[in-house]
Amino acid sequence: SAQPISPFAVPKLTLPHLESVSIVCFYGDCDPGTLLDSLTLPSLFSFRLAMSEVMRDVIDHGVEVPGVQGQGRWMHVVRLLERADSEKLTLLSLPDTPMSPAELRRTLVLARNCRHVVLGGQAVTDEILQEIEGNNGSADGDEDVDTDSSLLVPKLLSLELHDTAASQESIVSLVRARSMLEDDEDDDRRRTLESLVLGENVLDEDSLSQLPEELVVEL
Repeated sequence: SAQPISPFAVPKLTLPHLESVSIVCFYGDCDPGTLLDSLTLPSLFSFRLAMSEVMRDVIDHGVEVPGVQGQGRWMHVVRLLERADSEKLTLLSLPDTPMSPAELRRTLVLARNCRHVVLGGQAVTDEILQEIEGNNGSADGDEDVDTDSSLLVPKLLSLELHDTAASQESIVSLVRARSMLEDDEDDDRRRTLESLVLGENVLDEDSLSQLPEELVVEL
């Protein structure tokens, strides 16, 4: 028998010409997950998402908030990029999206052509930064390994970091390693990190002093 249609059902919507999406949810329990699940965006090249502290607590830590049900997993961005032509995506901004490290890693794998990335939150761990750096051990001593496949976002040009779960040592190591990569016109090669933006108190003065002088640091 036919199933009744929920009055709260969100229709599936394909927007073939929409290139840029920016969503800001700073009003209590605002959760854009249902909206993201409804969209297919084949031309997406820029995606920005900022969420409220309430929703991050609900999803990250299972904090009970009246009227809000914790999900434990937040796969909406992953599913959005899986439906989109993520090869076109060049800007990804997720300063505080409540993902697990595995979900963030999958997002960055899908966004491998991104040149400009903004990250923050508990999903940004030392392990994630090591994979962006290319220091995950997969290419150590093996000249036959494809360098581009051994690190996340190999074409990274600018990086913005906010409060994360990663150590200052991992951040410094990533920045120093990626800023020294050769710049090459070949789209299949890694690009030099040209710009670094750090949120408040991400690095102390000692850590900042270890960054390459040629790298632009904006505090």
